[in-house]
This record gives sequence, structure tokens and C-alpha cells, in this order.
Amino acid sequence: RRGDALTLTGTLRSPSRARNFGGFDYRRYLRLHHTHWQLVAKGVDQAQVQPAAASVSVTQLLRWNDMLRENLSRRMDLIFPAQQAGFMKSMLIGLTDDLDPERFQQFSELGLTHILAISGLNVAVFLGVCFWGMRRLKLTKETYLRICL
Repeated sequence: RRGDALTLTGTLRSPSRARNFGGFDYRRYLRLHHTHWQLVAKGVDQAQVQPAAASVSVTQLLRWNDMLRENLSRRMDLIFPAQQAGFMKSMLIGLTDDLDPERFQQFSELGLTHILAISGLNVAVFLGVCFWGMRRLKLTKETYLRICL
């Protein structure tokens, strides 16, 4: 989750070069994304996770947002049929993980993938709910505006 500290033990390696002439050069691709080394670990058992501190911070607010989206995702699985749940999740809360790849390809071919992203209306509804909740908690206007920004 966001803000957690992850400790791994492994070996640092330089990414390998392209093996075939004119083939995909993974090392070059990673360099373009400012990645110059790879950490190779043996198994997931090597990972040690320390949860983030419970203090209220930007990271904690983002974690709460992630948990809200996960809860909404589970509820949408119950509300919508399996074939439509992934599509509705992408439209309403911006989660495209469960979207059928074939359907995504159709949107892509039509140039409509932007519809699957969180739209301005969805952001406005989310912020409206946040404003309402923070006003009910008797927070000052400056405080809830700062939090929502």
C-alpha cells in the first residue's frame, strides 16, 4: 500500500542489451525512463513490509482514498453483472484492472479511451462528497479546501 516501507535483499544488475539486431533494446527503454539498474530478488519471501505511520499526512489521505476505491470496487462487483462490472468500475471510479482487454482494445481503436478515465464530473462528485463530509465534521472552510486541493 501507499507509504509502506519495503525491504528487499537481492543482487543489483545492469539490464541486458538487445540480443537480436534491430530487436527491442530493453536497456535503452529503461534508460529513457531513468532506470539504470535492476534488483533481482529470489522469491517474494525476501520482502519485508513495514506499514506507514498512522499520522495524518498526504500519504495517509491517499491510502484512505485507495481503500475507498477498493470498497467501492467490491460493492460494484455485487451490484453489476460480471461482464459489466469492470466497465462500470473504469467509468465511475477509474479502475481499469477488471476491464475486459478486448473491450479496452475496442475503445482504443475508436480513440475513446479517455472516456474510461476519471472524468471531471466524477472528480466534482467525489470532491462534493468530501466537502459535505468535512463540513459535517465542523472543519473550517480553509481546512477542507486545503485537504481537497
